[in-house]
Amino acid sequence: MHLTIAAVPPPDTGITADQAASQGPGALSFRIASVIGVSLPVILRVGTADVRATVEQARITTENLAVDDKSPIRPTGVATLDLVRTGKSSLFGDIEVRAAKGRGGKDGGELIGLMRGVGVYPEIDRRHVRLVLSHQPQPGETLPLSFIDDDTTPGKRLVQIPLALP
Repeated sequence: MHLTIAAVPPPDTGITADQAASQGPGALSFRIASVIGVSLPVILRVGTADVRATVEQARITTENLAVDDKSPIRPTGVATLDLVRTGKSSLFGDIEVRAAKGRGGKDGGELIGLMRGVGVYPEIDRRHVRLVLSHQPQPGETLPLSFIDDDTTPGKRLVQIPLALP
């Protein structure tokens, strides 16, 4: 279900057929009136929320790519995983990958990968995610990967697993 809100111009916007015809021979006249609208998804939950998740098939690979438009192509870490909805309610939140402890930042280390607004809704049980990391992790490094709720209990860490590099 979606809620659509539109700004419709008043009925007197533009010109009438009579006004257009009175412009004279060979004259062309027109006016553009935009209808601006926004459509928002609406989720209706009935009963107690059952928000549970797990992560499957998580791994880190190295690909040769540029992390942005200004960077050269170089070996870069890429985390891939399946975010699996195990409860009856939808999931909506953020995926974080942090550097190993001792490399600064909260929760163990510097944030090196972030994907906001990841949803797994009741129509599907899982979502495959590919997350490019800001730098290449070191061999043998273990990185904490988390899924943090941004819906039912914002800020609650629903899943945290260690990702070990070979």
